[in-house]
Amino acid sequence: MVRKFSGTVCVSRYDNHLITNAYGFSDYSNGLLNDMYTRFNMAQGSSVFTAVIILMLKEKGLLSLDESIGKYLKIPLRNIDRNITVRQLLNQTSGVPKICDDDNYRMFWETKDTSKIRFNADLVPFFLTKEMRFEKGTQTELNDTNFILLALIAETLTKKPLDQLVERMIIKPCKLTETGYYPLNQLPGNTAHGMMEENDELISNIYHCEIKGNGASGAYTTCYDMCRFYRALFSEELICKETLDEMIHDYGHGYGLGLHITTHKDKPVVLIAGERPGACMISSYAPHNGIQVSVFSNNESDVRKIHDELSVDLW
Repeated sequence: MVRKFSGTVCVSRYDNHLITNAYGFSDYSNGLLNDMYTRFNMAQGSSVFTAVIILMLKEKGLLSLDESIGKYLKIPLRNIDRNITVRQLLNQTSGVPKICDDDNYRMFWETKDTSKIRFNADLVPFFLTKEMRFEKGTQTELNDTNFILLALIAETLTKKPLDQLVERMIIKPCKLTETGYYPLNQLPGNTAHGMMEENDELISNIYHCEIKGNGASGAYTTCYDMCRFYRALFSEELICKETLDEMIHDYGHGYGLGLHITTHKDKPVVLIAGERPGACMISSYAPHNGIQVSVFSNNESDVRKIHDELSVDLW
């Protein structure tokens, strides 16, 4: 089966959209086409919202990035090192256990009753009894558990669910009108349904991913809302310059605080990326020239090639 790209592409410079195109279907069964206002699952790209919430709470004086997670978390940590810092969760050097050891979420969720997994706390049993993957601060590993724990910290400090925090502190102030955490069984209109390839056919992803987004994955957004988010973040509307500089600093392994970091001609470029069954996205922003490139897909298309071809001469 030759899989054609299904999704949206946007290249912007500050507030000017230079390239905008939509391809394929948001709903294959009903023949509904994607357009530039179609919402797409961000997969692990959602973790940037969790990171920003944590940094905003830091600026409010509610937490310290260099304090141990044992100070903030009320759950029993068992084999997890209580002295891991909030910063080590943010820059993925904590060594905490993974929810899914081999990152094969397609197979993982097939064996779970996803209808009962709607909150960050519901994911704790999947990692709490496992051993640490390595000693804190000694390695880097992309790991959803980092952001589940960060979400739990934010929820403990504010006594509010993460999705409500993101709505109040990021979505509404930034006017992200098409962004939110929507359950798979309650998707709003013009939201892309995730599709996966199986036995040379496309099938729905509803049994192969969490039913509702969490600290690590599952928020929905559009290319246009990503532009608004970058504008607010880098205009210091959400966090101050000092905190933003910490966030986009490469700590030596291509990762900042909740963001992938690369360089182009010695200038930092931030990357937000995620992949889940039936969802794939990559979005980049170059602070030195305001160029933003976002590619979203709802049929597991390889978005990186499209993104890289668009961005190579722009950054």
